[in-house]
Amino acid sequence: KQWYQRRVRGWSTVVSRNCAAAVAPPRLKAALKKSPEKQLDLEDEPEKQQNLMIFGLSELEEDYSLEAEVTNILEELGEKPPFTSYTRVGVKTEGRTRPVRATLASRETLSSILRKARELRKSPTYSRVYLAPDRTLEERLERRKTLETIQRLRKDNPNRQYIMRSGVIECV
Repeated sequence: KQWYQRRVRGWSTVVSRNCAAAVAPPRLKAALKKSPEKQLDLEDEPEKQQNLMIFGLSELEEDYSLEAEVTNILEELGEKPPFTSYTRVGVKTEGRTRPVRATLASRETLSSILRKARELRKSPTYSRVYLAPDRTLEERLERRKTLETIQRLRKDNPNRQYIMRSGVIECV
């Protein structure tokens, strides 16, 4: 029994000393840099959860107020949330409209707006404007693959209806 207790104490001491050294901040940073997978920036993650992406909003040159345009879209949905910031994302190129990233005050407000986003289709002014949550690169790639799979399934089985719900393909 004593032999066992000494071995366990010795083992726990070795593990605790080595684990403390292994997870020291400099070692963790070095390990993350060497990792082949793209690491998420943990500081930006909470902020991304409050971002609303607006696609299809045309860019006008003169006397253009992005704030007024975003406010009009949300008033069309019956929402008047306070914005922390809003800006165009990406490089301006001819023939393409850049999406707008609007940062809202809370995640609940974002959820409320996204639930009503389909109502914009009925709007004569904003029928070509689409709202979506701000997604990371990995989330966008995964969503794109899932949507391609749905298109392939719809083409192979035209009599069935496939939808994506919570990232999972469902046959309705």
